[in-house]
Amino acid sequence: MGIPTDQIGLLTLLGLAFPFAGAWRYFEPLRKLSPYRKCLISFVSTFLLWTFFYGLSGSLHLLGSTVAAYGITRTAPSKRSTPIVVFCLIMGHLCVNRLWKQLRSFGDLDYDHCGPQLVLVMKATSFAWCVFDGAGKPEKLPPPLQESAITQFPTLVEFLGYIYFLPGFTVGPYFLFSDYQRFIRLEVSTGQWAKTLPSPTAAVFKQLVVGITCLLAFLALGARFSYSWPVDDPDTFMLYPFPLRVAHLVVAGFVTRLKFYGVWAVADSAFVLAGLGFREVDSKTHEAHWDRVTNVNILKLEGATSMKVYLDNWNIGTTRWLRSTVYYRLQLAGYPGLATLATFATSALWHGFYPGYYLTFLSGAWGLRVARSIRRIVQNRFGKQLREQPTLQMAYDAITWITTQVTMNYMAAAFICLSLQTSLKLWRTTYFFVHVGLLASEIVLLGVRSGPGGSKKGQKGTKID
Repeated sequence: MGIPTDQIGLLTLLGLAFPFAGAWRYFEPLRKLSPYRKCLISFVSTFLLWTFFYGLSGSLHLLGSTVAAYGITRTAPSKRSTPIVVFCLIMGHLCVNRLWKQLRSFGDLDYDHCGPQLVLVMKATSFAWCVFDGAGKPEKLPPPLQESAITQFPTLVEFLGYIYFLPGFTVGPYFLFSDYQRFIRLEVSTGQWAKTLPSPTAAVFKQLVVGITCLLAFLALGARFSYSWPVDDPDTFMLYPFPLRVAHLVVAGFVTRLKFYGVWAVADSAFVLAGLGFREVDSKTHEAHWDRVTNVNILKLEGATSMKVYLDNWNIGTTRWLRSTVYYRLQLAGYPGLATLATFATSALWHGFYPGYYLTFLSGAWGLRVARSIRRIVQNRFGKQLREQPTLQMAYDAITWITTQVTMNYMAAAFICLSLQTSLKLWRTTYFFVHVGLLASEIVLLGVRSGPGGSKKGQKGTKID
């Protein structure tokens, strides 16, 4: 069939996640085991499976990072420096592996131990911060951090079981240790026993259908609608009118996302089957919601009318991790001005060292800051008219939706192109119009802020998403 060896291993592990997840929920002898034995089974089975498909060397890299993170956190759980040390060490190990791979073969995106190491970094670093939060005064933290605080330090086997939980080991989704702990104790967030949860059949089937459909659509459209055409044949591409060139970038971005939608939806469905994805039962509709642990919300992302909503629904686990380990920490430490930029920079570093990543994330940080400023001014000056005139609100939503989708697909092109030269070559085919627009917006905003009613005092207290 011509499927690469690395993808065969990944697809096999994703497939094995389903019987694994089903056994945790429905196989009574396994359910009755103690949490310690469950965690031991989780670790040993995943470690052996991964070693079989990808070799011992990569497995030792992953195990080494896991044990090191646990050991450092165990040594000084209440010191503020501990989660920072864990973050630097585990992230540093990932960076060395990614840089070595990039220098050895530029553009090599084959799946290897760096894949699960991305998930490991999120789990291990958030674990260190959650332990620190639990050792202090959790009640003084923001609500999301209070919920995830760990007040009782777990055993090494429990931590290994969390890191090596097969349904989330290969491509995520990322989830909290507190969620895993409730899971192995046959509890969920509402205190129900896992066996009494609503049937997940419909939700699992829905996620699988979405995943398979997205993957098939990507296979059918990927070659025709891609970011590579403007780069490989710019002379032909430039013959098309500017609006069509922009439209191609938007469609290419959507088609590229289909691949991620497909893999993530399949991975999410295993969590739903196990019961870890359960959030709540709606008190009005009595419908069960299975999105507690998920990677992406496709409808909300594709319908996003702001960059924040777009980013909040893309790679949700990673966004949640970045918010809890970087953004909130800088906010609480008194550095709110650095929070957004540092969050984007950390995300770029976590992904790797290709220049295209940094072009995308730095552009995104700039765009997010400008968009927030514009929305704040619009809400302050025209908020009442928008609320009172539905037609005007619909027009505003349409404009912001188009702007958001065009901007994000334009910026994401560099992420896919990887190299600096290729990224700039692609952006040049549309005259860097988004960056030009951001620069023009900055100039206009300077004038608005310095004009009547544009002071910070007049803008204070307005919450803009």
